[in-house]
Amino acid sequence: MRRCLAKLASVGKRPGFEARTEPIQGAPLTTQLEARCGCRILRSWDFEMGDPLLRARSATVTVFVGRSVKRERGRRVRRGDELAAPRSGLVVLLCLLAFSGFMAAAMWLYPGGNWLDRRVIGHRFFANFLCDLTQPVSLSGVDNRLGARCAQLGMLCFAGALIGFFWLIPRHFVRESRLTAWVRGLGASAALIFLAVPVTPSQHFGRLHAWLALAAGALGILATLCTLFGLARSDRRARRLARLGVLALLAGAFDAGLFIYHLADVTPPPLLVPAAQKGAALLFCLWMVQVAWRGFGGRAVTRHP
Repeated sequence: MRRCLAKLASVGKRPGFEARTEPIQGAPLTTQLEARCGCRILRSWDFEMGDPLLRARSATVTVFVGRSVKRERGRRVRRGDELAAPRSGLVVLLCLLAFSGFMAAAMWLYPGGNWLDRRVIGHRFFANFLCDLTQPVSLSGVDNRLGARCAQLGMLCFAGALIGFFWLIPRHFVRESRLTAWVRGLGASAALIFLAVPVTPSQHFGRLHAWLALAAGALGILATLCTLFGLARSDRRARRLARLGVLALLAGAFDAGLFIYHLADVTPPPLLVPAAQKGAALLFCLWMVQVAWRGFGGRAVTRHP
């Protein structure tokens, strides 16, 4: 005990530190010291002093406060922040589960028809666009109001999952930066514009539907780029999350390029366009599940270097 206090006293003689002696009540001791001093405390004390002193009901210790220590980057992780990641991860998982259920019901209820063959019966996974399911009248000319409602509800759930995903993933960044605000802002904007896509079917609104989809996709790609840049600057565990994100980004950019290339065509788009859309959507959903599952397990907490 005396050796420990003598060592702390020698630290207190260094320039830029002020020594203060004050009584502390309760346990754990380090939490109370942080609450009282409101500034940085040398974490090495926890190891040097040992458990007996930390768990003491009453003790008098010497506290050294660094006056010239630079303000730590990022924010302290409080108990509420620790609980926010599992909750948001759960919200994302539930929204994706609801999205899958509603879209499966919409596919099952879809009467038939696609842009290449309007006479085909039933839904074709790689031949139909996702937005075909939101048409109140199918491309084959049959009433599809119930299936369209299911598809619209599913896309509404997907927009909620997008908001939760882009709010959650910056918590994997090692250091707090402006990227967090950019990722969350761009992601929320993409989700809000995406909400207008299922309620503006192309049969009634024409090119407006396509331009809304492109705007939401462009903002989503920008948000994904910022996310990958932030993960690349983080530790090895966070960089692992970027692998599936890179694949999703490449697939989304490829699909967007195909969609723009065939946007002005008079003839229907080739089969590759809706197939690429489904592939990009599946990869992005898998990435969202990966990030949300890690957040639900409590492993998405902002860390400081």
